[in-house]
Amino acid sequence: MQFIEEYFTQEKNLSILFIVCGIISIVIAALFFAIIKYTLYKGVAIIFFILGLIQLSVGNFVFSQTNSNITRVTSAFTSQNNFDKNVEIERMRHVVLNLSIFRFSEIIFLLIGIGLIIFCKRPTQQFWKGIGLGLAIQACLLFTLDFIAHRNAEVYLNALIKITSGNT
Repeated sequence: MQFIEEYFTQEKNLSILFIVCGIISIVIAALFFAIIKYTLYKGVAIIFFILGLIQLSVGNFVFSQTNSNITRVTSAFTSQNNFDKNVEIERMRHVVLNLSIFRFSEIIFLLIGIGLIIFCKRPTQQFWKGIGLGLAIQACLLFTLDFIAHRNAEVYLNALIKITSGNT
């Protein structure tokens, strides 16, 4: 059952990274609002603040759930209760699907951000260019984190399926 603890340890570590990124994003947003008065940076700050709050919230939620998930899943896979095992497999299928959707959304946000950077050339459009820059930076960051999470979740899901099919 070491693979269960390894997966949730990786998940916990990634959640800490989400928390750190969220805090850094919020701090950068605050600095941009308070110190740098250029319109471009106000656009960046709005995106960094909003997505920083989301990163912080998601990271805190995952971090707070990890220990109870280790206990729940370990007990399910040490018992003979196939229902509990199947519940975890279905939960992980849902997680993998959601992470795929998130990654697709992040690609869309990256493209929107790049589009705003390219097409907002006039001085009156600097705010929107900042929105685009913020979206592009955050989309790349979130895509990277979700890529790692997706890879870890697929490995874990495959291990769950393998161990379940070996026990039935």
